[in-house]
Amino acid sequence: LNHFQRSMDTQRKLSDARRELQEQTQKHLELEQQILELKEEKLPSPESIQCARKEWETCVGNFEMIDAKNKESVDTLSELARRYTEVKILQKFLQCAAVLQDSVSKISNALNDEGERWKELVSSVGDKKSAFQAEWILECLPIYFTLETELQRLTHIKTSLEKLGEDSLRILRLAKEKHTLFTDEFKNRLRERLEVLFSAFKWPTPNHKLTKELIPLAFTSEDEYEEDWLHIHPVNALLHHRPPVYIKSIDPRLEIFVAVFIFGLRVQQALGELHSSENAELHQHPSVWVLDALFEPIISRFIFHFINESSTNKLEKPEWSFSYIGNVLSDHAEFLLGYIQPLLNRETKSFVIPDAKNILIGKLLGILERKLLQDIPLLLASNQALYCHTLSECVKLEKLLFEVHNYPEGFPSPMQTFALTPQLFDAWVRIEKHVFSRQLSRVLSNQHKWEKHFEALADIDQLKPTISSESVIVMTEALTERYHRLLDVNHKTRMVEEIQIPNLIQYCKAMKKFFLQLAEAESLSQDLIVQLCRLCNSANYCSLILVDWSEQLMFLELQYEKELWSKTEDEQKEFSIQDVEGSMFEEPITLSNKVVQKSLRGISSAIARTFQVYSEEYFNRSSKIVSNSIQYDISPDMCSPLFELKFSIELVLDELASMLLPKFWRIFTKELDDYMLAGILQGRSRYTQNAAEQLRFNMKVLFSFIHPHYKPQDTAVFPKTKDAIHILIMDKSDLRHLQDELYLLNATEQQRVLREYRISVLSGRDTEQLIKKRSDLPRA
Repeated sequence: LNHFQRSMDTQRKLSDARRELQEQTQKHLELEQQILELKEEKLPSPESIQCARKEWETCVGNFEMIDAKNKESVDTLSELARRYTEVKILQKFLQCAAVLQDSVSKISNALNDEGERWKELVSSVGDKKSAFQAEWILECLPIYFTLETELQRLTHIKTSLEKLGEDSLRILRLAKEKHTLFTDEFKNRLRERLEVLFSAFKWPTPNHKLTKELIPLAFTSEDEYEEDWLHIHPVNALLHHRPPVYIKSIDPRLEIFVAVFIFGLRVQQALGELHSSENAELHQHPSVWVLDALFEPIISRFIFHFINESSTNKLEKPEWSFSYIGNVLSDHAEFLLGYIQPLLNRETKSFVIPDAKNILIGKLLGILERKLLQDIPLLLASNQALYCHTLSECVKLEKLLFEVHNYPEGFPSPMQTFALTPQLFDAWVRIEKHVFSRQLSRVLSNQHKWEKHFEALADIDQLKPTISSESVIVMTEALTERYHRLLDVNHKTRMVEEIQIPNLIQYCKAMKKFFLQLAEAESLSQDLIVQLCRLCNSANYCSLILVDWSEQLMFLELQYEKELWSKTEDEQKEFSIQDVEGSMFEEPITLSNKVVQKSLRGISSAIARTFQVYSEEYFNRSSKIVSNSIQYDISPDMCSPLFELKFSIELVLDELASMLLPKFWRIFTKELDDYMLAGILQGRSRYTQNAAEQLRFNMKVLFSFIHPHYKPQDTAVFPKTKDAIHILIMDKSDLRHLQDELYLLNATEQQRVLREYRISVLSGRDTEQLIKKRSDLPRA
């Protein structure tokens, strides 16, 4: 208005300047006329010429001054035009604001006066359905329609003001304030009406009887939908007594609720307040007014019972608040999915359709975060056990939400509250470290730590983990479950690097220490083999599980971020998750694999050495005299070694994980092959051809213990022992001929000769020693 007053003053000054300009112009014309007249008549006197010149100069000066004022006035007029437009818009806006204010006052008075009448109508709906609908149409919905119309007018004015630029910021701010004011007023009135309607349903108390009676929404076909009531404004549809054709319910309260629900949703979309577009942030639920009103009683109950001072708000009973959330979702899931979500699917015009159930979960998690932020400092100050109990209950709720109720991955989880601030997360990490370390110490101090965990399932358990290995993996996995849905990669990386990896390395060191203790055993007993098998199973189980975890997406992303920081700026641009080379658990995996290899060698060595000890008498007998009978049986000196060997193999088959057996057989057969060749070469026994055949039969029995379990396609089993037996059973003439051919040949030429005699792996020197073991050949 001040701008308007100043512009009016400027306009008056401009009018005065124009009048003065006209007067001077008229004088100028009169002077020109006088000059013409003087030219026609006689020449004027010098005095009259001087006087005329002065008057002319004065007129020209006045004209230049008036012209300058005219230019200034033109600029002033442009500014005035712009200000005048603002003033007109302001007047229009204030006019609308006054109308709106009056309209809202009337609406408020009408709604307040008719509050009791509304309740009576809702309570009597079961008896007078048609009469109620008529009164509902005439008394209630037109009020909302009037408010919607005014709000749309206000939105249009606000849009017009946004185009005026910086000079209209004050007016625009005022328009936005008014828009927010009336929008809030609409939301409040809508919520009040819905609250009265909810009371008829006794919402949010579950009404299972009503839920069973309600018939699910059945939508019409697309052809019928073209003439459906949804293409008409809800108010006009109800004015023509056309209720929703796809709503079928024996309880008319549901029809009323649907009408109000759709009306509120449409008004919100018309005002541009339903922010659910393609560019909406991933982790934010859209705010739907009718859903806010629907869920408000549920949130209020939570606040009353678990945040305010109430007998149910107990620090030592966190499961009560978590159970409330689970019960709410179980009680209302059918109603939300069967009645609310179909309405949202049909009515929402934006790219992303709001999900009623997920919005409820988001609101419940928001209020749960408020409670946890209130309780966590008290838990940290008072009782660490209660803090851990709260963590475990929070994990249970998280599983319920994501696995049962299909809450989308990537949205904030309940556990996110424990990492909301650096102080809270540091406290969480500190407690997890302490708890994990204490549990690991308890596991390692258990005297049964190397016993089978699934003793009753030994026949079907392929990995055969021990009690300690299973406990360590379960502890590590439980910690992963607690943090794996955190949104910050750095938080997850800290959990892995500061807690999981150090404790896994500590367990690997404990396995290595146990192996060294077994390696120093004084006697080669069956118990030693059992302990080595179980240690090998423990290390193998840890390695397999950690390798599997390392290939999971979450740990791949952590390793990707870890390797990304070590790259240059140019390398980072081309580096992708497929280029990840390392593993988050690389160190404990490497240590576990080393324990597996050492344990397998230890098992093989223990069995082979036991066989060597028991078979010394057989290989050290001075001579082997066997009858010429073609019937062979196990040598008496070989019975005990073969029996012990067979028992040890059966023990390994029973104790060692089945996936480790191929590695074990490869190591064991090679080591046993070396032991038997050494026994034949270094023993004092000498052999006739028949004695060699007896040795061949004994070894054939030994091979029969292994061949059913180990038949490699690419390599021969016991090649040295087979070559030795092949040489010992050769005819005398062949042995002499072989001995002569090997004499004075170098190693390369000897190998060529040996291949001709089907000797595959033995060297010429070993062959010459074996030939000397034949007692029926004359010595050179």
